[in-house]
Amino acid sequence: MTNYFMKNAHTVFWLLLLSISSEWATAQRTSNQPIIVAFDATSKPIRFGMGEIEKALKKTEQSVREQSLYVNGLSADISIRVLPKPGKPAIQEEGYRLENQSGRILITATDATGAMYGAMDVAEQLRMGKSLKKLIPKTTSPHLAVRALKVNLPWLPYRTGPAMDVHLDVCNDLAYWQRLLDMMARNRFNVLSLWSVHPFSFMVKPTNFPMANNYSDQEMTERKQFWTSLFRITK
Repeated sequence: MTNYFMKNAHTVFWLLLLSISSEWATAQRTSNQPIIVAFDATSKPIRFGMGEIEKALKKTEQSVREQSLYVNGLSADISIRVLPKPGKPAIQEEGYRLENQSGRILITATDATGAMYGAMDVAEQLRMGKSLKKLIPKTTSPHLAVRALKVNLPWLPYRTGPAMDVHLDVCNDLAYWQRLLDMMARNRFNVLSLWSVHPFSFMVKPTNFPMANNYSDQEMTERKQFWTSLFRITK
């Protein structure tokens, strides 16, 4: 009887080891498959949020495959969608709902900004070490409609001196403004407030009052190009 149990225990051991090995191999194959994210690629805010998800997944050596939301989008691992606002919306403007359906993540918002915030929430949870199955579902709406950042411009400031001059080159660099705007998005600021004593002389050269603007045509062209480029990257 003892020999019988010994022989069967040996068989059970190898069957159990084979089962564990098979499950491990299956898990390895699954983990190597790309995470499919479905979203509207034409929306700049949503694409920014998608980029945050992609960076978070790459840190765990997981690849990402983009998919159109309009091609079986709800079957993706992560779906980001914007739906029309109903009469009494549970999701407010710039808010979002994050649902976890057994590891399949669905982000729903009523505008592109809310969808971006939902995507960044997913990215933040992934960076904290959570897997898709462990992501915390939630419905979030902002407490404040205006979340502003105030920047004092160094051109024609309310006071002069080295403290302002040191920022001239920085504020002329569009890469600086891009980094600032990206930081604002990650921290949920939605208004950039630019302050100067009298900024219009940098933008307008009136015909009837030429002395109100002492910049050359070339300088005005450069200023126009700068402001047009800055406004374009804020969209």
